[in-house]
Amino acid sequence: METKVLSHPRTIQLLKRFSKAEIIEIKHYKDVFNRRHQNFIAQKNSPALILARKEEPFLYLGAPVCQNFNQKYFYYTSCVMNCIFDCQYCYLQGMYPSANLVFFVNLEDIFSELEKMLKEHPIYLCISYDTDLLALESLLSYCEQWLIFTSKHPTLTIELRTKCADTPAFKQLLKLLKELSDTDHSLKHRFIFAFTVSPEKVQKTLEQKTSSFTARLRAASLLASFQFPVRLCLDPLLYVENWKEQYFTLIETIFSVLSEENIRDISVGTFRVSKEYLKRMRKQRPDSYILQYPYETKSGVFQYEEKLEKELLDTVINYLSNYLPSEKIFVWKG
Repeated sequence: METKVLSHPRTIQLLKRFSKAEIIEIKHYKDVFNRRHQNFIAQKNSPALILARKEEPFLYLGAPVCQNFNQKYFYYTSCVMNCIFDCQYCYLQGMYPSANLVFFVNLEDIFSELEKMLKEHPIYLCISYDTDLLALESLLSYCEQWLIFTSKHPTLTIELRTKCADTPAFKQLLKLLKELSDTDHSLKHRFIFAFTVSPEKVQKTLEQKTSSFTARLRAASLLASFQFPVRLCLDPLLYVENWKEQYFTLIETIFSVLSEENIRDISVGTFRVSKEYLKRMRKQRPDSYILQYPYETKSGVFQYEEKLEKELLDTVINYLSNYLPSEKIFVWKG
């Protein structure tokens, strides 16, 4: 951990959870995290935890490869770097040189910067792009802190994207959301749970360590039972064997559990990743058929060839249109 965060209250709290762990002090997290010649895949099996202080910038403009849901003031932030899950197609393995986890303990500084910006205009903020924050909730309680913060700022909308299930930590967060929503009914629309869902076979073969599709759907259903609309993300769509049948079954299963009223919206997008990231990802996983596919480059982004991309999108949108109006289907197009 960085020497400068040793006395931070959140560091002290976390150290109590890891009382038997070996503690190594470092000057800056990048001295360890950015070392050359690290093996991302090997580190995934037993990632180290680095406690650090986040420096400016605390907020970033949403990237073009991300779905902005027609939000003018679209930003994201990074409280944690890297994810405990191991999705074969995840861009983090191309973005970061290390699979070790970095926890930024100074969450209050992000809040402070955000409060300044909220005085100028409303903000739509994604807090779980560079990790799965909900998967770490039992350890960090960051989602709870974000929920409390959001409840105090009526012009702030948060998206919490996850591949998690109805864990005890999730249920505790849902309980808090329900309590806070009793006094601020807008909160259920401003703190958005967004579940990324994939066909069962995709989850089992390409999304190691993640919750099953059934478990994610069960969590979404639990939210819906309390009249909290959920977002579902069919993103990225992947060109896999029997993909039409797999996505048809996925959508049929979703709507056997959830109704249109339960769903805030659904985002759809095909696999895409920056050219530089994919080069590194391919080196890490030379046997991955998803990563080794001969994608086309468009403006520095690797994507499926136009004809296949259109077929993927049109097919899935057609399936969804049997259940949802077009205004609830957001499509990413490069």
